[in-house]
Amino acid sequence: MRRQAMPDGGLLERLLTAALTGIQYYARGGELQKPARYRLAFRELGLAIGMHADQRMWQKAGQDRLTLSAEARALLEVLLRYSNRSGSFVTRLSMEWKPS
Repeated sequence: MRRQAMPDGGLLERLLTAALTGIQYYARGGELQKPARYRLAFRELGLAIGMHADQRMWQKAGQDRLTLSAEARALLEVLLRYSNRSGSFVTRLSMEWKPS
């Protein structure tokens, strides 16, 4: 398997920092406690997609297929706490918007 490195320049770290800021703001806001009809589906879809991307990035790094800086690894660990815990955003959003 080919090992990939993220380009230098801190772009990934800036993106992960912004993602963490956003998810923390969203978590404090209580949006998920509101009925779905009062929430923005496209925002929640974007959140779920982003959280799945974080999980995939972590898996690739664990399989030694992606090299991450120490800062990026630490930021991913914090972000993954939001998706790996019971009743996580990703699980709830996937279940709520899943067609019946």
